[in-house]
Amino acid sequence: MALPIAAAGLAPLLVELGAPLLAGILRAKGGTGAARVVEAVGAALGTGPAPDAIAERIRAAPDAAAAQVRTLETDRAAEWAELFRAVAAATEATAETMRSEAASASLLQRIWRPVFGLVYAAAFGAMALALVVKILAGAVETLGVLADVGGLLLGFYGMGASVLGVYVWRRTDEKRSGKV
Repeated sequence: MALPIAAAGLAPLLVELGAPLLAGILRAKGGTGAARVVEAVGAALGTGPAPDAIAERIRAAPDAAAAQVRTLETDRAAEWAELFRAVAAATEATAETMRSEAASASLLQRIWRPVFGLVYAAAFGAMALALVVKILAGAVETLGVLADVGGLLLGFYGMGASVLGVYVWRRTDEKRSGKV
């Protein structure tokens, strides 16, 4: 199950309800651990695994939700603790990889992420500029070719945007935590 980044927004609500372990797993920013927590909390509250529905139920009946969530955390404490350790280990492995890259003797290994962002921005800008020029020049037949390669362009820019988005998201987390 893919979770929206907004699922991490449930963490403060879970802390308020007295379930800090579940909140800690959610704060690890997604993945299967967070999906399992959201599914379990949704099942306990009877909302299903939709973060917005869970938050709405918690706000509507905080006392009942607190009892259900605390029971969920207590009854499955060993499972949640193991999951928390696994999520923490995966996060540390990612951080170690990034620290290794930053300390590398290879210039390319140290700067590939920012360079990728710049290259992606240049490629996207060049494509946008080319489209504007073709539109202003009235080259309708050239624009028709875009329909043929639309899937390729969507894949090309979609993949790049995904990589860049995850990099920016994780880099922001690193800066907030003071790790880098």
